[in-house]
Amino acid sequence: MYKNKNRYRGSKCVFVCASAILSLWLGATWTNNVKAAEVDANQAANNTEQTQQNTNPATANNQDKTKDVDNQATLTANEQNNAQPAANAEGSNSASATPQSDTKTVKNTTKVVVHYQGDGTKWVPYVWGKNPNSTGVQYNWDGQDNYGYYANITVDNDEQEVGVLIKGTDSWDKDGTGADRSLTVDDNGKAEVWYKEGSDDSQDVTPSYNSAKIKVHYHGNADATSLNYWTDTDQSKKTVSLSKEDDDDEIGDFDLTGQTFSKIYVSPIGSDTETREFTPLPGDGTTDIYLVNKDTTAYYTPSFALAPESLASASMESTNIVDIKTAKKMTADEAKAILQMNDNKVVDISAVDADQDGKSKEFKITTAKALDILTNNQIGIYNNFRSIDIGKYVRSDEFDAQYYYGGDDLGATYTQAQTQIKLWAPTAKKVVLNLYSPSDNDSAATKTFVMTRGDKGVWSVSLPGDYKNWAYDYSLTFGDGSETKSNDPYSKAVTINGDRSVIEDYDAIKPDDFNRMPSFSSPTDAISMKPAFVTLRVIQTQVLKIKVNI
Repeated sequence: MYKNKNRYRGSKCVFVCASAILSLWLGATWTNNVKAAEVDANQAANNTEQTQQNTNPATANNQDKTKDVDNQATLTANEQNNAQPAANAEGSNSASATPQSDTKTVKNTTKVVVHYQGDGTKWVPYVWGKNPNSTGVQYNWDGQDNYGYYANITVDNDEQEVGVLIKGTDSWDKDGTGADRSLTVDDNGKAEVWYKEGSDDSQDVTPSYNSAKIKVHYHGNADATSLNYWTDTDQSKKTVSLSKEDDDDEIGDFDLTGQTFSKIYVSPIGSDTETREFTPLPGDGTTDIYLVNKDTTAYYTPSFALAPESLASASMESTNIVDIKTAKKMTADEAKAILQMNDNKVVDISAVDADQDGKSKEFKITTAKALDILTNNQIGIYNNFRSIDIGKYVRSDEFDAQYYYGGDDLGATYTQAQTQIKLWAPTAKKVVLNLYSPSDNDSAATKTFVMTRGDKGVWSVSLPGDYKNWAYDYSLTFGDGSETKSNDPYSKAVTINGDRSVIEDYDAIKPDDFNRMPSFSSPTDAISMKPAFVTLRVIQTQVLKIKVNI
């Protein structure tokens, strides 16, 4: 957020929080209880879903080109359980427990091929990602063939589904009914569709080709020095040599110009003899095909080729249950055979919504040991590990049962002799309190204290002396080694724009004539369509009235 310092010129702007006043007005029945169900309100403290993400080098946009990591670093952290100043607390680094690699990375991409039989000077394709979501882009046609116009499109991300519109070249007029069209991306990383002007429906087309230039990238087996290739119309196998490039993949090219065919087949020569089938991309350009040792799929992007060597996602459902997603369908037994855990074991696995062959991309696994949310729990395949996300778990009844805190003493409790500060952050492995005087948002921390973890994940520290009007925030470290800084979600006062919390005498700032409302018998009783006016005091300077619809 842009900070305009002149906006509050001439005043020392420490604001009394609206939540502090509203808590008095609404009553303690609904404001003093801290539950996982209220995670959104406490997100700044927990920061669970934001920080407990995969720290594997195969990130959301990149993944390791080679998948042969043998060693893992071990996460270590020295817990200090006293209220002594923490030297260089903000500068401390946590070691990552994720396997590291210094190898080349590849960008996650998906190939989308759109064919169109119609007026390509009037209509063009507009494509966006739907799973995961990405911004839509208008594309031009790359050329024409026997069917009509075509576009070879490369979309960022490993998409599972993409959206398509056929729209006006210079307008938002839409061909057909104008409805969004969805395409499912195949496991090979390509979605290909044939449209006809005036219709939203994809057409059933068996393409035929009379030429193709193919470049094969082979990964994972050094003894594959050549491969055979043939087509559905010419079964005689021809051989092409594979040569090693800088990234250790084997590369080979062949040309099918002058031949008529519908499908191409390739098979490496050596210990991997699996046959792969594919079709070229339309046009005169080269089609890049990516093969992986003993994998029967021919891929159209390198990221999809490498995806089967790592998990798509892993999330903690309960202390012994983990939900995982794989890039390719497999049976539960096949998944169990390749699954690996960091300092734990898989004792049971079941496929979710398996097909008629018992294959699925989603599995529910049971672990031998309970998962500790304060450690970097990892699971993977082929030595490619990812941290298990705990976002789903913190919204569960099991989490509530273990970490629910009903105390009314969270935040800063001030007296002239001492200030006690408490923060409910059960997912944090370490919390450091940062104190600022002066309370300007740009000032550096004056003092830092390592807080002590107590029952229900409540962190606390006692500060002897008078800290009235001091600003503060927290530095939090989580089990996966990630760190974040946050103000206090239980603030009674904040600095400009709410950047930092402020220690304030709560009894001194609340209105003298303020009457608490009666407790509600149900949370829905708090809903009102009538506007209410809440008075917020700006210490030493002015009074603000904010209209709040509740």
